[in-house]
Amino acid sequence: MKRLLIIVVVVLVVIMGFVALRGPSPEKQPPVLQGNSPPTVQAIEKPSPPEQPRKVVAIVNGVSLHEDEIFNLKALAEYDETQRPHFVQAYVTRAIDMELLIQEARKHNIPETREYKKLARRYSSMRTHRQTEGIVRLYESRNQELVDFKNPELVPQSLVDPIVQERSTADMPLENIEAHVRLQLAKERHAIAYGQWVLAHLLQYPIAINGRRIDEDSIRTAVDRNMGPVRPPADRLSPLWRFVIEAAGFDPAVVTRDLNVEQMQKLRTAIIDSELSVGETVYSLREMALFSLLQEARVAYYMINRPQGPFLMLKKYALLESAVRDGVGSSAADEAEVDSYVRYGPSGDTQPARDVSNEQQILIGAFLKWYAKIDQMEFDDATIQAYYEENKGRMPADLTEVERRIDIEFKLRVAKTKAVRIVLMRELHERASIETPAN
Repeated sequence: MKRLLIIVVVVLVVIMGFVALRGPSPEKQPPVLQGNSPPTVQAIEKPSPPEQPRKVVAIVNGVSLHEDEIFNLKALAEYDETQRPHFVQAYVTRAIDMELLIQEARKHNIPETREYKKLARRYSSMRTHRQTEGIVRLYESRNQELVDFKNPELVPQSLVDPIVQERSTADMPLENIEAHVRLQLAKERHAIAYGQWVLAHLLQYPIAINGRRIDEDSIRTAVDRNMGPVRPPADRLSPLWRFVIEAAGFDPAVVTRDLNVEQMQKLRTAIIDSELSVGETVYSLREMALFSLLQEARVAYYMINRPQGPFLMLKKYALLESAVRDGVGSSAADEAEVDSYVRYGPSGDTQPARDVSNEQQILIGAFLKWYAKIDQMEFDDATIQAYYEENKGRMPADLTEVERRIDIEFKLRVAKTKAVRIVLMRELHERASIETPAN
């Protein structure tokens, strides 16, 4: 037995010596550095985690509604925990109602109706407006000088100290007074710089309406009236509105709030058929939200009470011309930022609940308008007068008789449409198959 043990030990020693002479096996060899190259390490592929199934919160006539379609899950997670269940329930219920309306609209082939096509054109102009606005806002944010003027910390101390000393009291710490003064001065300085910046862009391009060029003095006056510290009262047509009306072939002197409905319709048509040119680019006023949304019978009221309208149009499209010239909005990153603005507005994708898409809004709106027969609603004098007597305390006192009737008819249509919708939703729920899986 002892002899056998000695033989085994000798064999093991020989084997170990042989391995030592060969060195490490190829699989175990350390990486060899070649020049300055780092060692090559073979990555170990890890299996990707399985995708989590999308959470279904409701099934409406066989159509699944998913949680991430209704909610921004990141923002929802930050919502007040005590209120979150009620919030979720309310928006799930709303999503079910929207889906029922969408399904019913498709049954009636609503996209082929006049109501749908009219509403689609209106939404298209609004989307174009938001895209333009998004590019302009992006362009403004790239101007570092304007950004700096907004920063209270960059207001010179020499401007701050005299006002702080003047306002100092024993009731408020000096640092609080200084913070307030800095905010006020930053706002004032930014407004002045922004006005000068806008004026410079407006003067860079020849600007005309229907071929009639707006002269430099008129542009400077418009900037002072609309961006200066003192705004004139809205009691008559502004100079730019007068220019737009003349360019459309009308005498501004006849544009008063006593125009009848037919005259207002002619005026509105002439205006929205006009064209604005900024530099070499021509825009149709019909495609602009400012003009496409004018109510036919209140166009004069709108012009008089919104004197800034034409100026805001000129300002936006002059800045758009400069933004396009400088390449803003053309990169993939810029396009994504503008798209976010179009979809979610200035605050971005931060709201816990999502709205239905524009296409779905158009479909639902057109369906309700078609179903309720809004365009066919008529109200006699007795109904108009009864509404006025009941609600005159809540109506603007300065409306003309024509304007008041239009205002009352609009409100009566809205009330009647709401009543029709309540009955419709009750019927749709009664006929529908709706499941809300336990969450």
